Amino acid sequence: MGYAFVALIRTHGNVSVVENLLVLRGFLSPACHMAWTGVTAAALWSAANRGWSFRGVSRFVGVFVSVALLHAVWDGVTNLISYGLIAGWSLALLAWVTHMAANDEDVFELGEPEDVESPMVGAR
Repeated sequence: MGYAFVALIRTHGNVSVVENLLVLRGFLSPACHMAWTGVTAAALWSAANRGWSFRGVSRFVGVFVSVALLHAVWDGVTNLISYGLIAGWSLALLAWVTHMAANDEDVFELGEPEDVESPMVGAR
């Protein structure tokens, strides 16, 4: 809610602007956060599927940094068009990753984890 307080100060106490901001962010925020979490989880699953190889971990780190930057932009914008564009792009990205994974195409090379021996196997 810090962004609401900042908006209240920037508008010199205009509560209606803050109210509109909270409604807008409350409506679009779940879509963005769901998309960012889904894409990050897909990259994490892919890294595990690759046995934590350099390429898999690098992709995960790249996705994680991209999602963090999207979140920073989300927190920094102040108009309806920007919020709508970020939310739409985020959901489109999630839809694309989901579609590719469902069709067994290589996005992050999703699939069942390969037989990677766990360090806990055989340990007592």
